[in-house]
Amino acid sequence: MWNKLTTLFLFASLMVSGSSFGQTYRTDNSEALINSVKRESVSTTVSQQQEQRTASTGVFIEQIGDGNRITAKANTNNISFNFLQKGDDNNIYLNVKAEAVKETVVQNGNRHSFIDFSNSSSIHNLQLIQNGNGQRLMLHGENSISEKMKINMTGESQSLVIRNFN
Repeated sequence: MWNKLTTLFLFASLMVSGSSFGQTYRTDNSEALINSVKRESVSTTVSQQQEQRTASTGVFIEQIGDGNRITAKANTNNISFNFLQKGDDNNIYLNVKAEAVKETVVQNGNRHSFIDFSNSSSIHNLQLIQNGNGQRLMLHGENSISEKMKINMTGESQSLVIRNFN
């Protein structure tokens, strides 16, 4: 009895100790390489997703990080939303009314904010890219100048308010 108990105890301790060993290999420039690949993959992924989704209608959301929020209200017959939030505490709030809505928003970094209030236009087409930290954009209204607007915000803690009225 003692022999079986000792053998079982030794076998169990070898299994536990055998599974607790491991190693991680990193070079000095691994963080820079990871960040470079992340930047390239985000831009490549977004462009590939846009090409694949141009013919379809729907809402596509990809969130990587903590505390990211999206609120989208749309009154439309044709909708295409593409959202990518990569970072922490990013916010998107949309309240859009139009015949057709196509909106792509990329937030790469932390604490970005985008608010869009657009009403009564035939086509609402917007592309927004926020890179860095703390970028804030508020968009009110719609007119012919802003019909196919592309906005690229890069840097730290910038704020932009665009009011479009006829």
